[in-house]
Amino acid sequence: MTEGKISVLLIEDDPGYARMIQEMIAEFGKPDLDLTYSDTLTKGLDSLAKENFDVILLDLTLPDSDGLETLLRIKGLVPDIPIVVLTSLEDEKIALKAVQESAQDYIYKGDVRPTLLIRAIKYAVERKRMLQELQNAFENQETVVKERTEELSIMNIQLQNEIEEKKQAEHALRDNEELLKATIESTADGIFVINENGEVTHSNARFAELWDIPEKLLRTKNDEELLKFFLDQLIEPNVFLSKVSGLYGTKKESLDILKFKDGRIFERYTRPLVRNGKFSGRVWSFRDITKSKLTERKVKDSEERFRNIAERSSDMIFEMDIKGNITYLSQAAVRITGYDLDEIVGQSFYNFMAKSEAERAEKIFSRISKGKNIEGYEFEITKKSGAIATIEINASPISRNDKIFGSHGIARDISYRKEMKEELDILSITDTLTGLLNKQQFQKNIKYEMKRAKRSSYPLTLILFSIDDFKSYVEKTDRVKGDRLLREIGNTIGYSVREDVDNSYRIGWNNFAVILPCTTEEQGLVVAERVVVMIARKIKTIKINFGIASHEGQRSASDIIKTAEKDLKANKLS
Repeated sequence: MTEGKISVLLIEDDPGYARMIQEMIAEFGKPDLDLTYSDTLTKGLDSLAKENFDVILLDLTLPDSDGLETLLRIKGLVPDIPIVVLTSLEDEKIALKAVQESAQDYIYKGDVRPTLLIRAIKYAVERKRMLQELQNAFENQETVVKERTEELSIMNIQLQNEIEEKKQAEHALRDNEELLKATIESTADGIFVINENGEVTHSNARFAELWDIPEKLLRTKNDEELLKFFLDQLIEPNVFLSKVSGLYGTKKESLDILKFKDGRIFERYTRPLVRNGKFSGRVWSFRDITKSKLTERKVKDSEERFRNIAERSSDMIFEMDIKGNITYLSQAAVRITGYDLDEIVGQSFYNFMAKSEAERAEKIFSRISKGKNIEGYEFEITKKSGAIATIEINASPISRNDKIFGSHGIARDISYRKEMKEELDILSITDTLTGLLNKQQFQKNIKYEMKRAKRSSYPLTLILFSIDDFKSYVEKTDRVKGDRLLREIGNTIGYSVREDVDNSYRIGWNNFAVILPCTTEEQGLVVAERVVVMIARKIKTIKINFGIASHEGQRSASDIIKTAEKDLKANKLS
Protein backbone atom coordinates (compact mmCIF):
# COMPACT_ATOMS: atom_id res chain seq x y z
CA MET A 1 0.00 0.00 0.00
CA THR A 2 1.45 3.34 -1.03
CA GLU A 3 1.39 6.01 1.63
CA GLY A 4 -2.15 7.31 2.12
CA LYS A 5 -3.65 4.90 -0.45
CA ILE A 6 -5.36 1.51 -0.40
CA SER A 7 -4.29 -0.66 -3.33
CA VAL A 8 -7.17 -2.71 -4.72
CA LEU A 9 -6.98 -5.68 -7.11
CA LEU A 10 -10.20 -6.27 -9.09
CA ILE A 11 -10.54 -9.77 -10.64
CA GLU A 12 -13.64 -9.68 -12.86
CA ASP A 13 -14.23 -11.16 -16.34
CA ASP A 14 -17.17 -8.92 -17.32
CA PRO A 15 -15.50 -5.86 -18.94
CA GLY A 16 -18.66 -3.78 -18.64
CA TYR A 17 -19.00 -4.46 -14.93
CA ALA A 18 -15.27 -4.01 -14.38
CA ARG A 19 -15.46 -0.65 -16.14
CA MET A 20 -18.34 0.37 -13.88
CA ILE A 21 -16.28 -0.57 -10.76
CA GLN A 22 -13.30 1.35 -12.14
CA GLU A 23 -15.46 4.41 -12.75
CA MET A 24 -16.95 4.25 -9.24
CA ILE A 25 -13.50 4.04 -7.65
CA ALA A 26 -12.12 6.71 -9.99
CA GLU A 27 -14.95 9.09 -9.11
CA PHE A 28 -15.62 8.32 -5.45
CA GLY A 29 -12.46 6.53 -4.25
CA LYS A 30 -9.74 8.98 -5.31
CA PRO A 31 -7.26 9.66 -3.86
CA ASP A 32 -7.71 6.98 -1.17
CA LEU A 33 -8.01 3.98 -3.51
CA ASP A 34 -5.73 2.74 -6.28
CA LEU A 35 -7.27 0.04 -8.57
CA THR A 36 -5.57 -2.68 -10.63
CA TYR A 37 -7.75 -4.82 -12.93
CA SER A 38 -7.41 -8.46 -14.10
CA ASP A 39 -10.04 -10.29 -16.18
CA THR A 40 -8.93 -13.88 -15.32
CA LEU A 41 -7.75 -15.68 -12.20
CA THR A 42 -4.41 -16.46 -13.86
CA LYS A 43 -3.73 -12.78 -14.53
CA GLY A 44 -4.88 -11.93 -11.02
CA LEU A 45 -2.47 -14.45 -9.47
CA ASP A 46 0.35 -13.02 -11.63
CA SER A 47 -0.45 -9.53 -10.29
CA LEU A 48 -0.45 -10.82 -6.70
CA ALA A 49 2.94 -12.46 -7.27
CA LYS A 50 4.42 -9.21 -8.57
CA GLU A 51 2.72 -6.55 -6.42
CA ASN A 52 1.42 -6.02 -2.91
CA PHE A 53 -2.30 -5.30 -2.53
CA ASP A 54 -4.36 -4.32 0.50
CA VAL A 55 -7.67 -5.83 -0.63
CA ILE A 56 -9.08 -7.99 -3.45
CA LEU A 57 -12.46 -7.56 -5.16
CA LEU A 58 -13.18 -11.04 -6.49
CA ASP A 59 -15.78 -12.47 -8.88
CA LEU A 60 -15.99 -16.20 -8.07
CA THR A 61 -17.12 -17.10 -11.60
CA LEU A 62 -14.20 -16.59 -13.99
CA PRO A 63 -13.23 -18.13 -17.36
CA ASP A 64 -10.42 -20.18 -15.78
CA SER A 65 -11.91 -20.87 -12.32
CA ASP A 66 -15.34 -21.22 -10.75
CA GLY A 67 -16.93 -21.11 -7.30
CA LEU A 68 -15.07 -21.52 -4.01
CA GLU A 69 -12.03 -22.93 -5.82
CA THR A 70 -11.37 -19.38 -7.03
CA LEU A 71 -11.26 -18.06 -3.45
CA LEU A 72 -9.19 -20.99 -2.14
CA ARG A 73 -6.56 -20.61 -4.85
CA ILE A 74 -6.09 -16.94 -3.98
CA LYS A 75 -6.05 -17.60 -0.22
CA GLY A 76 -3.43 -20.28 -0.85
CA LEU A 77 -1.17 -17.66 -2.44
CA VAL A 78 -1.96 -14.60 -0.28
CA PRO A 79 -3.74 -15.77 2.91
CA ASP A 80 -3.38 -12.42 4.66
CA ILE A 81 -5.01 -10.15 2.05
CA PRO A 82 -8.72 -9.46 2.78
CA ILE A 83 -11.16 -10.48 0.03
CA VAL A 84 -14.56 -8.96 -0.82
CA VAL A 85 -16.61 -11.28 -3.03
CA LEU A 86 -18.68 -9.85 -5.90
CA THR A 87 -21.74 -12.04 -6.38
CA SER A 88 -25.06 -12.19 -8.21
CA LEU A 89 -28.35 -12.95 -6.48
CA GLU A 90 -28.28 -16.50 -7.89
CA ASP A 91 -24.86 -17.17 -6.29
CA GLU A 92 -25.84 -15.96 -2.82
CA LYS A 93 -25.22 -19.39 -1.22
CA ILE A 94 -21.75 -19.60 -2.74
CA ALA A 95 -21.02 -16.08 -1.52
CA LEU A 96 -22.01 -17.06 2.02
CA LYS A 97 -19.75 -20.10 1.86
CA ALA A 98 -16.99 -17.82 0.65
CA VAL A 99 -17.44 -15.67 3.79
CA GLN A 100 -17.28 -18.85 5.83
CA GLU A 101 -14.01 -19.68 4.05
CA SER A 102 -12.55 -16.40 5.43
CA ALA A 103 -13.66 -13.88 2.79
CA GLN A 104 -14.15 -10.56 4.58
CA ASP A 105 -17.46 -9.65 2.97
CA TYR A 106 -19.62 -9.97 -0.18
CA ILE A 107 -21.56 -7.50 -2.30
CA TYR A 108 -24.46 -8.13 -4.66
CA LYS A 109 -23.38 -7.14 -8.17
CA GLY A 110 -26.81 -5.80 -9.05
CA ASP A 111 -27.00 -3.71 -5.84
CA VAL A 112 -23.55 -2.19 -5.83
CA ARG A 113 -23.36 1.56 -5.28
CA PRO A 114 -20.30 3.79 -4.96
CA THR A 115 -20.75 4.41 -1.23
CA LEU A 116 -21.41 0.73 -0.51
CA LEU A 117 -18.41 -0.35 -2.60
CA ILE A 118 -15.96 2.14 -1.06
CA ARG A 119 -17.20 1.39 2.44
CA ALA A 120 -16.92 -2.39 1.91
CA ILE A 121 -13.32 -2.01 0.68
CA LYS A 122 -12.26 0.23 3.54
CA TYR A 123 -14.06 -1.86 6.17
CA ALA A 124 -12.42 -5.02 4.86
CA VAL A 125 -8.97 -3.46 5.06
CA GLU A 126 -9.69 -1.92 8.45
CA ARG A 127 -11.12 -5.12 9.92
CA LYS A 128 -8.12 -7.10 8.66
CA ARG A 129 -5.72 -4.52 10.07
CA MET A 130 -7.45 -4.42 13.44
CA LEU A 131 -7.59 -8.19 13.67
CA GLN A 132 -3.91 -8.34 12.81
CA GLU A 133 -3.12 -5.72 15.42
CA LEU A 134 -5.11 -7.62 18.01
CA GLN A 135 -3.39 -10.85 17.04
CA ASN A 136 -0.01 -9.16 17.24
CA ALA A 137 -0.91 -7.63 20.57
CA PHE A 138 -1.96 -10.97 21.99
CA GLU A 139 1.16 -12.66 20.65
CA ASN A 140 3.34 -9.88 21.97
CA GLN A 141 1.61 -10.11 25.32
CA GLU A 142 2.23 -13.82 25.58
CA THR A 143 5.85 -13.35 24.55
CA VAL A 144 6.38 -10.57 27.07
CA VAL A 145 4.79 -12.54 29.92
CA LYS A 146 6.79 -15.63 29.05
CA GLU A 147 10.06 -13.74 28.83
CA ARG A 148 9.46 -11.86 32.05
CA THR A 149 8.48 -15.04 33.86
CA GLU A 150 11.67 -16.75 32.75
CA GLU A 151 13.74 -13.75 33.76
CA LEU A 152 11.96 -13.62 37.14
CA SER A 153 13.22 -17.07 38.02
CA ILE A 154 16.76 -15.98 37.13
CA MET A 155 16.93 -12.39 38.26
CA ASN A 156 14.53 -11.37 40.99
CA ILE A 157 16.02 -7.91 40.95
CA GLN A 158 14.18 -7.16 37.71
CA LEU A 159 10.78 -7.85 39.25
CA GLN A 160 9.72 -4.21 39.45
CA ASN A 161 10.69 -3.57 35.86
CA GLU A 162 8.79 -6.65 34.73
CA ILE A 163 5.69 -5.55 36.65
CA GLU A 164 5.87 -2.13 35.05
CA GLU A 165 6.28 -3.63 31.60
CA LYS A 166 3.34 -5.90 32.27
CA LYS A 167 1.23 -2.90 33.22
CA GLN A 168 2.20 -1.22 29.97
CA ALA A 169 1.28 -4.34 28.03
CA GLU A 170 -2.07 -4.47 29.80
CA HIS A 171 -2.61 -0.83 28.97
CA ALA A 172 -1.89 -1.58 25.29
CA LEU A 173 -4.29 -4.50 25.48
CA ARG A 174 -7.00 -2.25 26.91
CA ASP A 175 -6.35 0.23 24.13
CA ASN A 176 -6.73 -2.53 21.58
CA GLU A 177 -9.90 -3.75 23.28
CA GLU A 178 -11.29 -0.23 23.15
CA LEU A 179 -10.32 -0.04 19.48
CA LEU A 180 -12.08 -3.33 18.83
CA LYS A 181 -15.12 -2.13 20.73
CA ALA A 182 -15.17 1.11 18.73
CA THR A 183 -14.91 -0.90 15.54
CA ILE A 184 -17.79 -3.15 16.58
CA GLU A 185 -19.87 -0.11 17.50
CA SER A 186 -19.21 1.49 14.10
CA THR A 187 -20.34 -1.51 12.06
CA ALA A 188 -23.78 -1.61 10.45
CA ASP A 189 -24.39 -5.08 11.91
CA GLY A 190 -25.95 -5.75 15.28
CA ILE A 191 -23.53 -7.89 17.32
CA PHE A 192 -23.78 -9.62 20.67
CA VAL A 193 -21.64 -12.27 22.37
CA ILE A 194 -22.73 -15.12 24.67
CA ASN A 195 -20.25 -17.07 26.82
CA GLU A 196 -20.21 -20.81 27.33
CA ASN A 197 -22.69 -20.45 30.23
CA GLY A 198 -25.32 -18.74 28.08
CA GLU A 199 -24.67 -15.27 29.51
CA VAL A 200 -24.56 -12.16 27.34
CA THR A 201 -21.10 -10.63 27.72
CA HIS A 202 -21.02 -8.03 24.95
CA SER A 203 -23.40 -6.26 22.58
CA ASN A 204 -23.26 -3.11 20.46
CA ALA A 205 -25.77 -0.29 20.15
CA ARG A 206 -26.78 -1.40 16.66
CA PHE A 207 -27.92 -4.75 18.04
CA ALA A 208 -30.30 -3.07 20.49
CA GLU A 209 -31.49 -0.70 17.78
CA LEU A 210 -32.23 -3.46 15.27
CA TRP A 211 -34.23 -5.56 17.74
CA ASP A 212 -35.70 -2.55 19.56
CA ILE A 213 -34.62 -4.07 22.86
CA PRO A 214 -35.59 -2.13 26.02
CA GLU A 215 -32.51 -0.98 27.93
CA LYS A 216 -33.78 -2.62 31.11
CA LEU A 217 -33.96 -6.03 29.41
CA LEU A 218 -30.52 -5.55 27.84
CA ARG A 219 -28.98 -4.78 31.23
CA THR A 220 -30.16 -8.15 32.61
CA LYS A 221 -27.90 -9.94 30.10
CA ASN A 222 -30.29 -12.86 30.42
CA ASP A 223 -30.07 -14.95 27.24
CA GLU A 224 -33.39 -16.73 27.83
CA GLU A 225 -35.30 -13.46 28.28
CA LEU A 226 -33.65 -12.00 25.20
CA LEU A 227 -34.47 -15.11 23.19
CA LYS A 228 -38.13 -14.88 24.20
CA PHE A 229 -38.14 -11.23 23.17
CA PHE A 230 -36.69 -12.25 19.78
CA LEU A 231 -39.22 -15.01 19.24
CA ASP A 232 -42.20 -12.73 19.82
CA GLN A 233 -41.16 -10.64 16.80
CA LEU A 234 -40.57 -13.46 14.30
CA ILE A 235 -42.98 -15.06 11.83
CA GLU A 236 -41.50 -18.53 12.36
CA PRO A 237 -40.21 -18.51 15.96
CA ASN A 238 -40.11 -22.31 16.28
CA VAL A 239 -37.82 -22.64 13.25
CA PHE A 240 -35.46 -20.01 14.69
CA LEU A 241 -35.51 -21.66 18.14
CA SER A 242 -34.77 -25.09 16.68
CA LYS A 243 -31.73 -23.79 14.78
CA VAL A 244 -30.41 -21.80 17.72
CA SER A 245 -30.77 -24.71 20.15
CA GLY A 246 -28.76 -26.96 17.86
CA LEU A 247 -25.86 -24.49 17.72
CA TYR A 248 -25.07 -23.96 21.42
CA GLY A 249 -22.08 -25.94 22.58
CA THR A 250 -20.96 -26.66 19.00
CA LYS A 251 -18.26 -25.16 16.81
CA LYS A 252 -20.52 -24.81 13.78
CA GLU A 253 -20.99 -21.59 11.83
CA SER A 254 -24.51 -20.74 10.66
CA LEU A 255 -26.19 -18.27 8.35
CA ASP A 256 -29.93 -17.75 8.10
CA ILE A 257 -32.65 -15.30 7.07
CA LEU A 258 -35.15 -14.07 9.67
CA LYS A 259 -38.56 -12.69 8.70
CA PHE A 260 -40.34 -10.37 11.12
CA LYS A 261 -44.06 -9.88 11.68
CA ASP A 262 -43.68 -6.19 10.82
CA GLY A 263 -42.24 -7.05 7.38
CA ARG A 264 -38.53 -6.58 8.15
CA ILE A 265 -35.95 -9.13 7.01
CA PHE A 266 -32.66 -9.81 8.84
CA GLU A 267 -29.61 -11.77 7.83
CA ARG A 268 -28.39 -13.75 10.86
CA TYR A 269 -24.84 -15.10 11.12
CA THR A 270 -23.19 -16.84 14.05
CA ARG A 271 -19.86 -18.52 14.70
CA PRO A 272 -18.27 -20.05 17.80
CA LEU A 273 -15.97 -18.04 20.06
CA VAL A 274 -12.84 -20.12 20.56
CA ARG A 275 -10.09 -19.18 22.95
CA ASN A 276 -6.92 -21.26 23.32
CA GLY A 277 -8.58 -24.01 21.31
CA LYS A 278 -11.54 -24.23 23.66
CA PHE A 279 -15.16 -23.26 23.08
CA SER A 280 -15.81 -20.04 25.01
CA GLY A 281 -19.21 -18.99 23.69
CA ARG A 282 -20.80 -17.75 20.47
CA VAL A 283 -20.80 -14.50 18.49
CA TRP A 284 -24.05 -13.46 16.78
CA SER A 285 -24.46 -10.76 14.15
CA PHE A 286 -27.64 -9.41 12.54
CA ARG A 287 -27.96 -7.28 9.42
CA ASP A 288 -31.14 -5.54 8.25
CA ILE A 289 -31.50 -6.54 4.58
CA THR A 290 -35.15 -5.48 4.21
CA LYS A 291 -34.45 -2.85 1.56
CA SER A 292 -32.11 -5.06 -0.44
CA LYS A 293 -34.59 -7.95 -0.36
CA LEU A 294 -37.46 -5.70 -1.41
CA THR A 295 -35.28 -4.31 -4.18
CA GLU A 296 -34.29 -7.84 -5.17
CA ARG A 297 -37.97 -8.87 -5.28
CA LYS A 298 -38.88 -5.84 -7.37
CA VAL A 299 -36.00 -6.51 -9.75
CA LYS A 300 -37.06 -10.14 -10.10
CA ASP A 301 -40.68 -9.15 -10.68
CA SER A 302 -39.63 -6.52 -13.20
CA GLU A 303 -37.31 -8.94 -14.98
CA GLU A 304 -40.04 -11.57 -15.07
CA ARG A 305 -42.56 -9.11 -16.51
CA PHE A 306 -40.05 -7.91 -19.08
CA ARG A 307 -39.13 -11.48 -20.00
CA ASN A 308 -42.77 -12.50 -20.43
CA ILE A 309 -43.50 -9.46 -22.60
CA ALA A 310 -40.31 -9.79 -24.62
CA GLU A 311 -40.62 -13.50 -25.30
CA ARG A 312 -44.28 -13.22 -26.34
CA SER A 313 -43.88 -10.15 -28.54
CA SER A 314 -44.00 -10.58 -32.30
CA ASP A 315 -41.43 -7.76 -32.52
CA MET A 316 -37.72 -8.11 -31.72
CA ILE A 317 -36.80 -6.46 -28.42
CA PHE A 318 -33.06 -5.75 -28.26
CA GLU A 319 -30.23 -4.18 -26.31
CA MET A 320 -26.86 -3.13 -27.76
CA ASP A 321 -23.70 -1.63 -26.34
CA ILE A 322 -22.45 1.74 -27.55
CA LYS A 323 -20.39 0.05 -30.32
CA GLY A 324 -23.43 -1.70 -31.78
CA ASN A 325 -22.74 -5.17 -30.37
CA ILE A 326 -25.99 -7.02 -29.59
CA THR A 327 -26.21 -7.89 -25.87
CA TYR A 328 -29.83 -9.06 -25.72
CA LEU A 329 -32.41 -10.16 -28.27
CA SER A 330 -35.89 -11.59 -27.76
CA GLN A 331 -37.13 -14.87 -29.24
CA ALA A 332 -38.90 -13.14 -32.14
CA ALA A 333 -35.49 -12.66 -33.76
CA VAL A 334 -35.31 -16.38 -34.52
CA ARG A 335 -38.53 -16.21 -36.55
CA ILE A 336 -37.62 -12.98 -38.34
CA THR A 337 -33.95 -13.65 -39.18
CA GLY A 338 -33.75 -17.45 -39.24
CA TYR A 339 -30.69 -17.35 -36.95
CA ASP A 340 -30.58 -18.92 -33.48
CA LEU A 341 -30.10 -16.40 -30.69
CA ASP A 342 -26.59 -17.65 -29.88
CA GLU A 343 -25.63 -16.90 -33.50
CA ILE A 344 -26.68 -13.25 -33.13
CA VAL A 345 -26.10 -12.19 -29.51
CA GLY A 346 -22.55 -10.92 -29.11
CA GLN A 347 -22.29 -10.08 -32.82
CA SER A 348 -22.19 -6.59 -34.27
CA PHE A 349 -25.56 -5.28 -35.41
CA TYR A 350 -23.90 -4.04 -38.61
CA ASN A 351 -22.71 -7.54 -39.62
CA PHE A 352 -26.21 -8.46 -40.78
CA MET A 353 -26.54 -5.84 -43.51
CA ALA A 354 -24.83 -4.76 -46.71
CA LYS A 355 -21.85 -2.40 -46.44
CA SER A 356 -23.77 0.62 -47.71
CA GLU A 357 -26.64 -0.12 -45.31
CA ALA A 358 -24.19 -0.63 -42.42
CA GLU A 359 -22.57 2.76 -43.06
CA ARG A 360 -25.98 4.43 -43.07
CA ALA A 361 -27.05 2.55 -39.94
CA GLU A 362 -23.84 3.48 -38.12
CA LYS A 363 -24.39 7.14 -38.94
CA ILE A 364 -27.99 7.06 -37.68
CA PHE A 365 -27.09 5.15 -34.50
CA SER A 366 -24.44 7.74 -33.69
CA ARG A 367 -27.39 9.82 -32.45
CA ILE A 368 -27.67 7.44 -29.49
CA SER A 369 -24.29 8.61 -28.10
CA LYS A 370 -25.72 12.15 -28.14
CA GLY A 371 -28.74 11.10 -26.08
CA LYS A 372 -31.19 11.18 -28.99
CA ASN A 373 -33.89 8.65 -29.84
CA ILE A 374 -34.24 6.83 -33.17
CA GLU A 375 -37.79 6.52 -34.48
CA GLY A 376 -39.12 4.74 -37.55
CA TYR A 377 -35.68 4.00 -39.04
CA GLU A 378 -35.92 1.42 -41.87
CA PHE A 379 -33.04 -0.77 -43.04
CA GLU A 380 -32.50 -4.06 -44.83
CA ILE A 381 -30.91 -7.14 -43.24
CA THR A 382 -29.87 -10.44 -44.75
CA LYS A 383 -31.60 -13.47 -43.26
CA LYS A 384 -29.81 -16.76 -42.67
CA SER A 385 -31.52 -18.09 -45.81
CA GLY A 386 -30.03 -15.24 -47.84
CA ALA A 387 -33.38 -13.48 -48.27
CA ILE A 388 -33.66 -9.75 -47.59
CA ALA A 389 -35.96 -8.42 -44.86
CA THR A 390 -36.91 -4.79 -44.27
CA ILE A 391 -36.78 -3.86 -40.58
CA GLU A 392 -38.23 -0.79 -38.86
CA ILE A 393 -36.48 0.16 -35.63
CA ASN A 394 -37.25 2.44 -32.69
CA ALA A 395 -34.45 2.85 -30.15
CA SER A 396 -33.45 5.02 -27.19
CA PRO A 397 -30.24 5.42 -25.15
CA ILE A 398 -29.39 3.38 -22.04
CA SER A 399 -27.64 5.54 -19.48
CA ARG A 400 -26.34 5.22 -15.95
CA ASN A 401 -24.96 8.05 -13.85
CA ASP A 402 -25.50 10.40 -16.82
CA LYS A 403 -23.25 8.23 -19.02
CA ILE A 404 -24.66 6.56 -22.14
CA PHE A 405 -23.35 3.03 -22.62
CA GLY A 406 -25.80 1.49 -25.10
CA SER A 407 -29.28 1.44 -26.58
CA HIS A 408 -32.45 -0.62 -26.41
CA GLY A 409 -35.61 -0.70 -28.43
CA ILE A 410 -37.96 -2.60 -30.72
CA ALA A 411 -37.32 -3.86 -34.25
CA ARG A 412 -40.23 -4.90 -36.48
CA ASP A 413 -40.23 -6.84 -39.76
CA ILE A 414 -42.13 -4.62 -42.24
CA SER A 415 -41.22 -6.60 -45.37
CA TYR A 416 -44.83 -7.70 -45.90
CA ARG A 417 -46.07 -4.16 -45.37
CA LYS A 418 -43.56 -2.84 -47.90
CA GLU A 419 -44.59 -5.48 -50.42
CA MET A 420 -48.26 -4.67 -49.88
CA LYS A 421 -47.56 -0.97 -50.37
CA GLU A 422 -45.74 -1.65 -53.62
CA GLU A 423 -48.62 -3.84 -54.81
CA LEU A 424 -51.12 -1.15 -53.86
CA ASP A 425 -49.03 1.46 -55.66
CA ILE A 426 -49.09 -0.68 -58.80
CA LEU A 427 -52.84 -1.34 -58.48
CA SER A 428 -53.52 2.37 -58.12
CA ILE A 429 -52.11 3.07 -61.59
CA THR A 430 -53.07 -0.19 -63.37
CA ASP A 431 -56.19 -1.41 -65.12
CA THR A 432 -57.02 -4.64 -63.33
CA LEU A 433 -58.54 -6.37 -66.37
CA THR A 434 -55.83 -5.80 -69.00
CA GLY A 435 -52.77 -4.99 -66.90
CA LEU A 436 -52.23 -1.77 -68.88
CA LEU A 437 -51.92 1.59 -67.16
CA ASN A 438 -55.29 3.13 -66.28
CA LYS A 439 -57.01 6.33 -67.36
CA GLN A 440 -55.84 8.35 -64.34
CA GLN A 441 -52.23 7.50 -65.10
CA PHE A 442 -52.84 8.35 -68.80
CA GLN A 443 -54.06 11.83 -67.88
CA LYS A 444 -51.02 12.37 -65.67
CA ASN A 445 -48.45 11.00 -68.15
CA ILE A 446 -49.75 12.83 -71.27
CA LYS A 447 -49.38 16.15 -69.44
CA TYR A 448 -45.86 15.24 -68.35
CA GLU A 449 -44.80 14.01 -71.84
CA MET A 450 -46.22 17.13 -73.53
CA LYS A 451 -44.17 19.39 -71.25
CA ARG A 452 -41.06 17.26 -71.69
CA ALA A 453 -41.38 17.16 -75.51
CA LYS A 454 -41.70 20.92 -75.74
CA ARG A 455 -38.87 21.51 -73.29
CA SER A 456 -36.51 19.07 -75.06
CA SER A 457 -37.75 19.77 -78.62
CA TYR A 458 -38.33 16.12 -79.55
CA PRO A 459 -41.45 14.68 -81.28
CA LEU A 460 -44.36 13.08 -79.42
CA THR A 461 -47.25 11.07 -80.89
CA LEU A 462 -50.53 9.92 -79.31
CA ILE A 463 -52.62 7.00 -80.70
CA LEU A 464 -56.18 6.27 -79.57
CA PHE A 465 -57.79 2.86 -80.31
CA SER A 466 -61.50 2.01 -80.13
CA ILE A 467 -63.30 -1.33 -80.66
CA ASP A 468 -66.08 -0.86 -83.20
CA ASP A 469 -69.57 -1.90 -82.04
CA PHE A 470 -68.19 -3.61 -78.90
CA LYS A 471 -71.54 -3.34 -77.10
CA SER A 472 -73.25 -5.52 -79.73
CA TYR A 473 -70.45 -8.07 -79.44
CA VAL A 474 -70.99 -8.41 -75.69
CA GLU A 475 -74.78 -8.68 -76.10
CA LYS A 476 -74.40 -11.46 -78.70
CA THR A 477 -71.87 -13.41 -76.62
CA ASP A 478 -71.51 -12.64 -72.90
CA ARG A 479 -69.53 -10.42 -70.54
CA VAL A 480 -66.87 -13.05 -69.87
CA LYS A 481 -66.01 -13.32 -73.58
CA GLY A 482 -66.05 -9.54 -73.78
CA ASP A 483 -63.47 -9.32 -70.96
CA ARG A 484 -61.36 -11.99 -72.62
CA LEU A 485 -61.43 -9.96 -75.86
CA LEU A 486 -60.34 -6.79 -74.04
CA ARG A 487 -57.41 -8.63 -72.44
CA GLU A 488 -56.34 -10.00 -75.82
CA ILE A 489 -56.43 -6.56 -77.41
CA GLY A 490 -54.60 -5.03 -74.41
CA ASN A 491 -51.85 -7.65 -74.70
CA THR A 492 -51.50 -7.04 -78.45
CA ILE A 493 -51.18 -3.28 -77.98
CA GLY A 494 -48.70 -3.72 -75.11
CA TYR A 495 -46.49 -6.06 -77.15
CA SER A 496 -46.55 -3.74 -80.19
CA VAL A 497 -44.77 -0.80 -78.53
CA ARG A 498 -41.24 -0.26 -77.20
CA GLU A 499 -40.61 -1.61 -73.71
CA ASP A 500 -39.50 0.98 -71.11
CA VAL A 501 -40.04 3.82 -73.66
CA ASP A 502 -43.69 3.78 -74.82
CA ASN A 503 -46.68 3.33 -72.50
CA SER A 504 -50.03 1.64 -73.23
CA TYR A 505 -53.29 2.51 -71.45
CA ARG A 506 -56.91 1.40 -71.18
CA ILE A 507 -58.83 4.67 -70.94
CA GLY A 508 -62.43 3.51 -71.27
CA TRP A 509 -64.65 0.44 -71.55
CA ASN A 510 -63.50 -0.33 -75.13
CA ASN A 511 -60.92 2.44 -75.60
CA PHE A 512 -57.10 2.26 -75.48
CA ALA A 513 -54.26 4.72 -75.89
CA VAL A 514 -50.52 4.64 -76.61
CA ILE A 515 -48.08 7.51 -75.86
CA LEU A 516 -44.99 7.36 -78.09
CA PRO A 517 -42.16 9.72 -76.96
CA CYS A 518 -39.48 10.65 -79.52
CA THR A 519 -41.80 9.43 -82.31
CA THR A 520 -43.08 11.41 -85.29
CA GLU A 521 -46.65 11.13 -86.50
CA GLU A 522 -45.47 9.13 -89.54
CA GLN A 523 -43.65 6.68 -87.28
CA GLY A 524 -46.68 6.51 -85.02
CA LEU A 525 -48.90 5.69 -88.01
CA VAL A 526 -46.74 2.61 -88.68
CA VAL A 527 -47.27 1.44 -85.09
CA ALA A 528 -51.04 2.05 -85.28
CA GLU A 529 -51.45 0.12 -88.51
CA ARG A 530 -49.32 -2.75 -87.15
CA VAL A 531 -51.60 -3.02 -84.11
CA VAL A 532 -54.77 -3.01 -86.27
CA VAL A 533 -53.35 -5.72 -88.57
CA MET A 534 -52.24 -7.94 -85.65
CA ILE A 535 -55.63 -7.68 -83.96
CA ALA A 536 -57.46 -8.40 -87.24
CA ARG A 537 -55.42 -11.58 -87.70
CA LYS A 538 -56.15 -12.79 -84.18
CA ILE A 539 -59.78 -11.71 -83.85
CA LYS A 540 -61.87 -11.77 -87.00
CA THR A 541 -65.20 -10.97 -85.33
CA ILE A 542 -64.46 -7.35 -84.45
CA LYS A 543 -62.97 -4.25 -86.03
CA ILE A 544 -60.67 -1.76 -84.28
CA ASN A 545 -60.24 1.90 -85.30
CA PHE A 546 -57.52 4.35 -84.36
CA GLY A 547 -56.93 8.08 -84.24
CA ILE A 548 -53.48 9.69 -84.22
CA ALA A 549 -52.07 13.13 -83.34
CA SER A 550 -48.67 14.77 -82.94
CA HIS A 551 -47.81 17.37 -80.30
CA GLU A 552 -46.75 19.83 -82.98
CA GLY A 553 -49.11 22.77 -83.06
CA GLN A 554 -50.84 21.59 -79.86
CA ARG A 555 -50.81 23.87 -76.86
CA SER A 556 -51.71 21.39 -74.13
CA ALA A 557 -52.42 17.75 -73.32
CA SER A 558 -56.15 18.27 -73.78
CA ASP A 559 -55.48 19.69 -77.28
CA ILE A 560 -53.53 16.64 -78.47
CA ILE A 561 -56.23 14.32 -77.03
CA LYS A 562 -58.97 16.23 -78.85
CA THR A 563 -57.04 16.09 -82.10
CA ALA A 564 -56.57 12.31 -81.77
CA GLU A 565 -60.26 11.86 -80.89
CA LYS A 566 -61.25 13.88 -83.96
CA ASP A 567 -59.08 11.68 -86.16
CA LEU A 568 -60.54 8.54 -84.54
CA LYS A 569 -64.07 9.72 -85.26
CA ALA A 570 -63.16 10.48 -88.87
CA ASN A 571 -61.71 6.97 -89.32
CA LYS A 572 -64.89 5.39 -87.93
CA LEU A 573 -67.04 7.27 -90.47
CA SER A 574 -64.81 6.49 -93.42
